[in-house]
Amino acid sequence: MFSRSGARPAAVIPSRKVTGNRYPGGEAALLVLSCLVEMVGIARGT
Repeated sequence: MFSRSGARPAAVIPSRKVTGNRYPGGEAALLVLSCLVEMVGIARGT
């Protein structure tokens, strides 16, 4: 899923850890959000 935007997963991983500690389900929400961003990028052809 992340082959086209290799920089995004690396930036999201630390944020997921911090958010997961603050909010229950935060990690799952950010994982879904990163997947949506990736799908939008593929749809745009960037």
